[in-house]
Amino acid sequence: MELLDEAESRKYIPLCSDLFSDESIGIAFTRWRKGELLSIPDEQPHFLLFIVEGHVRWTAYREDGSESVLASGERDVIGDIEAVTGKPSLFYAEAMTDIIAAAVDLRRYGKALREDRKFLSMTVQRMAMKFEAISLETAYSRSAEDRLISYIERTCGGHLTNASQAASVLHVSRRHIQRMLRKLSEEGILEHKGRGSYTISGPAGSKHCQREDKKHPQPFPRGCFMESYD
Repeated sequence: MELLDEAESRKYIPLCSDLFSDESIGIAFTRWRKGELLSIPDEQPHFLLFIVEGHVRWTAYREDGSESVLASGERDVIGDIEAVTGKPSLFYAEAMTDIIAAAVDLRRYGKALREDRKFLSMTVQRMAMKFEAISLETAYSRSAEDRLISYIERTCGGHLTNASQAASVLHVSRRHIQRMLRKLSEEGILEHKGRGSYTISGPAGSKHCQREDKKHPQPFPRGCFMESYD
């Protein structure tokens, strides 16, 4: 994480000019690089972050090590519930692209935030959205194969060329990735192009992706922190 200078920060100020009732709450603009974790379970966050540019993914991990993707989107808020409750985070929030975020120092402004009408109203709404996301994920648990297909289709544009990177992103071993790739190729969902290259294959692959889109909607609406909370 690095601080933006005054010139860089100036263009983002209008996006965050009406977040709080208390105008004394200070904001600094920060840059986070792709792959950085903005939130880690069981750790107390130091900053409340309003994402103004870039893409964040929220995940949790079950006891068996499988991943739960709770949401993926833009214009998100990180640390809002923790700012109110004073408790550590429950989820991972990972920068899927380079991120620009407006940051509020919770050690300095935590008490003011807990008394701020606009911020509390926004946080209540987001708590409801996060509860919905967890409920949806519980109802539609995703297998490792489903996550691999979704990764190829959404992140790789339908064409996987790096199995090691897929293993890192999906938090499974490279050997397990290779087993799943062989199985999905045999089922006609993927097509092996040679030299570790795979693509979503024809009607079978397209139908599978369509089913996954219906089963796993993205429950966090974009731009939720940009609304007015009167």
